Amino acid sequence: MASVHEVMQRAEAEGRDPDHDLRQVVSRAVLQGVVTGFQMSTDTDTDEGHPAPAINGAPAKRSRTDDHS
Repeated sequence: MASVHEVMQRAEAEGRDPDHDLRQVVSRAVLQGVVTGFQMSTDTDTDEGHPAPAINGAPAKRSRTDDHS
């Protein structure tokens, strides 16, 4: 949000359209969100068969073999 505010102020001071700069700011934010989400998904998955770490005392994932009755 600070970047958007800076872009808007700069464009207003220079008397130009901020669309191009705003698109760049939004694109960077979306890309960073995708990267962060990917990192979060790979951090909780395990490759060695160990369960994912618990979150607030509850397992992060349920096993497909759990009895849900």
